[in-house]
Amino acid sequence: MPRPRFTLRVMLVATAIVAVWLGWNVSVVQRRKLALESNSTLSKWHEEPARPLCDVDFFVDDPEPRTNPASAYDLGYVRLPPTAPFRVSTLRKWMGDQPVWQIRYTPGEAPEKMQQLFPEAIIAYKDAVK
Repeated sequence: MPRPRFTLRVMLVATAIVAVWLGWNVSVVQRRKLALESNSTLSKWHEEPARPLCDVDFFVDDPEPRTNPASAYDLGYVRLPPTAPFRVSTLRKWMGDQPVWQIRYTPGEAPEKMQQLFPEAIIAYKDAVK
């Protein structure tokens, strides 16, 4: 049986496809890092490595754990649930990305934008109306 042959054109197209996919992943990692770094001085953020949901909640304003999962609502936070599993791909881990369990912040960024950047995180934000 003869070995398959690939033309230079096929190899260039395959290389271009892999390069575009890799570049997109690098862009995602950079946008996530920039979002966390740029807002850390302007707003109150809380990030932890991803872990399973439990009934213990931590707050920026109060470092002591709370056992009431509804306590975020008592402090006036609105929660957006995660839209993806609590993990990032192995390739993105190699690029320095980390899963984020929960992000809490005061108004500044649109919560929908943060949910797009961090689909694995619970996005909790202070409602500007209240």
